[in-house]
Amino acid sequence: MRPNGVGHTNASTLLESHWNNFLTDKMCLVLVGIDLSLTAFFSREVIDPQCQVNCSCCVNQLCGLKEKRHYYGNDSCLKGCIDGYRGARCYIKCAEYCKACYHLNSNNCTKCHDGFYNGKYKNCSENCASNCKACGKGPDLCTKCHEGFYNGKYKNCSEECPAGCKACKSQESCSECNEGYYNGKEFDFERSTSLYNCTHRCRDTCTRCMSYSNCTGCVRGAFGTICEHECSVGCVNSTCQQSTGEKVADIRMLIGFSISTVLLLICIAVLVIILLKRTRPCQRHRKQQNQGDVHVKTKVEMTEISATEAENVKGCARTSSSEKPYEDLHEERDSTGDPKYQNTPQNSEMKIKLCKN
Repeated sequence: MRPNGVGHTNASTLLESHWNNFLTDKMCLVLVGIDLSLTAFFSREVIDPQCQVNCSCCVNQLCGLKEKRHYYGNDSCLKGCIDGYRGARCYIKCAEYCKACYHLNSNNCTKCHDGFYNGKYKNCSENCASNCKACGKGPDLCTKCHEGFYNGKYKNCSEECPAGCKACKSQESCSECNEGYYNGKEFDFERSTSLYNCTHRCRDTCTRCMSYSNCTGCVRGAFGTICEHECSVGCVNSTCQQSTGEKVADIRMLIGFSISTVLLLICIAVLVIILLKRTRPCQRHRKQQNQGDVHVKTKVEMTEISATEAENVKGCARTSSSEKPYEDLHEERDSTGDPKYQNTPQNSEMKIKLCKN
């Protein structure tokens, strides 16, 4: 048998626990809202509206509910923000000098742009060493070097690459060669030793090459796999396509043609606008003239109608004063003796209407 009050105590404890969790969630929402508002107000942070669409600034565009009671909402970024943004939803931009920043402070950089590192104030204001393209926690702790240098013993990019190298990891390992040099076997001989420090020279007719027998660029006037053919006389500046020898369009001619076309179109547009402006007053004048002609014509017609009505009224007055029937007015005859006007029912009705009017 369950002791008295045990069930009531458990229910009360459970209710109190749920209530505390509810208050905690609400308090977190209020505090986070206040924190974001104050931070945005005092630091004048910028919100990128493009990041508010389809979780665009989340890593892999993944967003949703992080936890069962996560106070940031359902659209929080699950794997953090891409570089340059911060916040739970990654709407807020980092400071311009930060490549990436702490999620609660735009001015607290976690990554710097090339050539700078995070110093005492965490704002990426410290310069790397001159040969460093990027550095870590100090100016001489280089993580990337400028072209022609590599990280040696002291990690400060003070070691120079070999003469033919554009980029290298050591004196014996070049990742990219300058024009006119290549990595591999000298003259493509199978028995020769492969070298990767860009010491082998390309053919004299090649400007760039992958090997001695594979040119990727030819001197002017030559084309082919090893630049063994001459371009035709009609090629502009003796330059032709390396694979076919066909003519290469001169970029200056293309630019000149494009500019001429644009100027011609602008001139045509200006002429059309001028013609339209000149024809509008003429059209307006013609319209006013037509309206005036119609008005004059209408006045003339009204004058003629008034004169006709006056004659009809006079005819009606004569008929009534002579007290003759309508037929007598039409007894005048022509030279043949026939009546000049026929007394027909239609004429009688028309006369009666005119008299009434």
